[in-house]
Amino acid sequence: MKKILALCVWVVLAVFTICFAQQSQQQQPQGKGKMQEMKQRGEEMIKAKIEKLTQQLNLTIQQASQLKDVLTDYAQQIKQIMSEANDKVRALHLKEKDAIKALLTPEQKTKFDTLKEKPMPMAEPMSGNPEQL
Repeated sequence: MKKILALCVWVVLAVFTICFAQQSQQQQPQGKGKMQEMKQRGEEMIKAKIEKLTQQLNLTIQQASQLKDVLTDYAQQIKQIMSEANDKVRALHLKEKDAIKALLTPEQKTKFDTLKEKPMPMAEPMSGNPEQL
């Protein structure tokens, strides 16, 4: 009985995935942009979480469907918060730039405007035993 239930859950998840993928393709033009790739990655993460929890908790088809709704809702909320945070960070960087320019001479300002900011280097992973640090 559990095998039949698990098979039914897998079929429902597959149908959800196919329907959702077709709907996404219809809404967006061909060609993958960065936003589309991020959206697809998010959808894959939700699908993987549903599959994992369905297996671990023996969720019913109805529970798996409800879980998808919950995860999608929270993903949207997180996306909104991240967007707002990014906007605030951009605004702060502009203020920082203005504050720096206020310290500079006209010649330095001209040169500063031509500089392109280089991204900060990524921190290297720690190697060795953390207890020795």
